[in-house]
Amino acid sequence: MVLAEFTWAEGRARSFVQHVKPVTSFPGLRQNYDRMMGGIAWCDSVRSFLPFGAPADEIFALSVRILRTLEEEREVVPVLAWGFARLLMEDGLAPDWLACAVTGEPLAKTPVAFDFAVGGPVENPELASGQVEWVDFEVLVGLMRIGELEEPPLKFRHGVVSLNLLRMMMEYHTDRKCVALRSLISDLRSSG
Repeated sequence: MVLAEFTWAEGRARSFVQHVKPVTSFPGLRQNYDRMMGGIAWCDSVRSFLPFGAPADEIFALSVRILRTLEEEREVVPVLAWGFARLLMEDGLAPDWLACAVTGEPLAKTPVAFDFAVGGPVENPELASGQVEWVDFEVLVGLMRIGELEEPPLKFRHGVVSLNLLRMMMEYHTDRKCVALRSLISDLRSSG
């Protein structure tokens, strides 16, 4: 969790680092265990989410913004939920949270089956074709609203449940585990 400027030199066969200038190590993250774990969970999840070597200017900028926001003594869950919702939106993986992913019809009842294979909620579980997670409709409304915000909210109802659903979506799409995020969610659930 260090932001630095790198100067690369091109060799005949490969590039190599010529100079490194640290910009910040986000010291505010290291002053609080929850914020530090939130920063680690963000960085580990983004590392798992992105293909190696892929250019990702928007996601890099989002990551710096998330780490700086976590430094500001904000609650971790709303910041991370906002960040992961934005990450999925920027990558084109965010579903229409309030419509059936199969029929396109607005959802009308709760709980809702969220089907990772079809990429969104399905009102009728018989339409599901893959791994399903049951969630309250309120969780989907919250995810739709938080993704539309320009800034992370100070509070977020159903935050841990929403964060876990976002984690499951990322793991499904990448086929990789977000280990630090899983650990953070487990800690948050056990602390109430």
